Amino acid sequence: MSTLPSTLNPLWDRSWDVLYKAHFYELTAEHVVSRWEKIDITVIFLMTATASGSAVAGWSLWNNPDWRIVWLAIAGLASVISIGHGAVAVPRRIKEQEKIRRTFSWVRVNLETLRRNLDGDTESKEAKQALERFHELEKEFDRAVADSPKDIALTIKLRNRAQDELDLRLKKEITNANSR
Repeated sequence: MSTLPSTLNPLWDRSWDVLYKAHFYELTAEHVVSRWEKIDITVIFLMTATASGSAVAGWSLWNNPDWRIVWLAIAGLASVISIGHGAVAVPRRIKEQEKIRRTFSWVRVNLETLRRNLDGDTESKEAKQALERFHELEKEFDRAVADSPKDIALTIKLRNRAQDELDLRLKKEITNANSR
């Protein structure tokens, strides 16, 4: 990323704000997808392990009263979780959040490219085109925010983790840029 001082181009500061937010939304969607995928894999594993084909393996456990209770608990839990999995529509949520992540990633990458090409000139044809492009990206960002549904997996803790991760990434990026 270029290190153009904001005094040379007011677009630098304006684009930074949108870039930071786009990156944050991208990371939160990535974390939400990861959380839903873990839930999805766990539920599918439990459902498969207690399905009728696997029940044959469970029959041997029925001979031991202690294991019978364990097997019934596991099978009952799998049934309840399976119902919840369907009610919450986990696969749909994963697809939704992945689409959101891709949209914010696209905005972020385009803003990074725009910022790399800023040269301090604010009056040239290229500078005016950059400003127009920024406004397009800003509108796309605003549209993406408006179209992003709330998700029950996006907790305050998860937001904070994404924020910390983003701040760390940017700190490393700035440190690397300054050491060149």
